[in-house]
Amino acid sequence: MIQEPVGIFIFLAGIVGVIFAVSEWKLFRPVFSFLPPVVFCYFIPMLATTAGLLPAKSDVYDLMNKVLLFPVLILLLLSADFRAILRLGPVALGLMAVGSVGIAVGATFGYAMFAPRLDPLGWKNIGALAASWTGGSANMVAVKSALEIPDAVFAPMFAVDAVMAYTWLGFLIFLSGFQVSYAKRVGVNARLQREIENRVTEWEQSPERAASTRDLLVIMGMSLVLGYLCQVAGSAGYAWLKGKYANVIGVSSISGATLGVIFASVLGIILSFTPMRRLDEVGASRLGYALLYLLLPSFGAQANLRELVNLPWYMAVGGVMLLVHGIFVGVVMWWLRAPLVFGAVASQANVGGPASASVVASTYQRELAPMGVLLGIVGGVIGTYVGMITAWLCHFFAPR
Repeated sequence: MIQEPVGIFIFLAGIVGVIFAVSEWKLFRPVFSFLPPVVFCYFIPMLATTAGLLPAKSDVYDLMNKVLLFPVLILLLLSADFRAILRLGPVALGLMAVGSVGIAVGATFGYAMFAPRLDPLGWKNIGALAASWTGGSANMVAVKSALEIPDAVFAPMFAVDAVMAYTWLGFLIFLSGFQVSYAKRVGVNARLQREIENRVTEWEQSPERAASTRDLLVIMGMSLVLGYLCQVAGSAGYAWLKGKYANVIGVSSISGATLGVIFASVLGIILSFTPMRRLDEVGASRLGYALLYLLLPSFGAQANLRELVNLPWYMAVGGVMLLVHGIFVGVVMWWLRAPLVFGAVASQANVGGPASASVVASTYQRELAPMGVLLGIVGGVIGTYVGMITAWLCHFFAPR
């Protein structure tokens, strides 16, 4: 067993490097096209812990979470181009919002159905899953940290997220073959499709240039300092709330980590409207994702496969979430007579994220691929908040 903190960190970092290197090998591309590298970044450390190679408890895991999580949130939100997002128009954004509401409602309903079968803290897990299915992995990790979910309790959630999200992706791609029949049956509003296509065509991706050593140091230093300040502000804010409003309903359900995550998310959004957003031209978001992938193995290493006994019941809740989500999006899409591609891309932007949403968009209509990216970014912005609200709603149905 590797016990030394430095050895544990290097081992986890090495796993991430090997996974991403192997993912580009031609032999393994079919595997990684179905299960992305992020899944292996979580499960291989879990296997290592189950086999006794890594300890389930180590100070290095907590340190990685404290150091990396808040910079990740700031860097990923810093890169969002909200002006381009607003140019998508009310239909695309509205379907995205309806899909997010469907995830939250489905999560609450599904948890109420199966709560007796789940872990006593299962309501927190469902909140984290809702965050992922509204935004992405970064949102799931943020809610996990904010709600202080024990890793032994959280262990099944990456499996649920990966299996069901990619099954949903396959279902949406399958529906692309029914665009013409759907349009004839519903009487699709052609003006809506032309309008969105025109607005997406106007959107241009931010220019990129090669990052210098100075650029990387500025990005890293800025994100670490601001992340630490958000962490300190969260702890101070919680101490103030606890001392002054201890008896107010809801205060007892938050923590310093919760406030820190909220502060970091809000700060990232604010900075996206300032000249600091230009840091994304030299790779701020790419560095943010790199830090996220480096953080994920620390969660997997604290769990083992024997802790997945609740997996089928979480899968059942996930199925209810996707069913309700699909009904919400489908009903509104039918009401607006919106093209099938709009509902499919908005749905995948929720459940999957920017990359998979752009895949769905290009499957339906190649010119709309940027819309998938932008709607996926919207999900990343709101995902953490939707997850927190969903967890709070599920808590009302938790077994007493």
